[in-house]
Amino acid sequence: MIGQIPLGSPLMAPKAPASGGGWAFRPGEATATRAGALRATVICAVLFVAGYALLWVSFYPALAQGAQATVEGVRNVAFACGVAAFGGACATAYKPRLAPYVAPAVAVLGGVFGGGLALAFEQRYPGIAMQSMVVTSVVLAVLVGGYTTGVIQVTARFRAMAMIGAVVIALVYAARFVLWLVDLRLPVIHGAGWGGVLWTGFIVLVASLNFAVDLQRIDTLEDRRVPRAGEWYVALATTTTFIWLNISVLRLVARVRGT
Repeated sequence: MIGQIPLGSPLMAPKAPASGGGWAFRPGEATATRAGALRATVICAVLFVAGYALLWVSFYPALAQGAQATVEGVRNVAFACGVAAFGGACATAYKPRLAPYVAPAVAVLGGVFGGGLALAFEQRYPGIAMQSMVVTSVVLAVLVGGYTTGVIQVTARFRAMAMIGAVVIALVYAARFVLWLVDLRLPVIHGAGWGGVLWTGFIVLVASLNFAVDLQRIDTLEDRRVPRAGEWYVALATTTTFIWLNISVLRLVARVRGT
């Protein structure tokens, strides 16, 4: 099931210019700023919404008419967009200079990915797309509000919890893949009971922790003294985490409604 694929941000904080590679300053190049990173993140958010809305405007009428084949086709296209977005983000982790070009593309592809999944879930659970967007908006408001007011402190322990949670999720899904090869299933992941709800809730929590870490990356970007492309680099990391959070919330609402 494509709705069961967790997508976390594969990007870490930008490396120092001394690390060499393609990340060192070029002659006359400006330094990345917090304002620039915020601007790039907002642009990515707008592009995500545009991709999401474009898919719904184009294919929701088919869903309303019960065109199952069309819905399944859109879901497959959405999955392909999700794979492409994830691949682009991972490639940028190794070639950070690509960030100004990859970040907008990932935002649009991520919007199509999220919109396609929501459209598929909408057929089974009418109204779930709006419900998941409301929940996601509330979570984001709490995270941004908590971080800006100092209620949420991204300490070393906080970052360690976010990292450990992401590793746990990755290991569980790796085990799921191995068991799938021998035709076995993990009841907690595949089940429709409260175990599945708690597991998906855990994924939402970890995605939220990682989003708070991304907010700190934006906030402290100027202290790192990286090239201007670093603005799009952290924007891409934040966008990738948001896509993960949005999809996880969608799955969580579906699990709750299916219980």
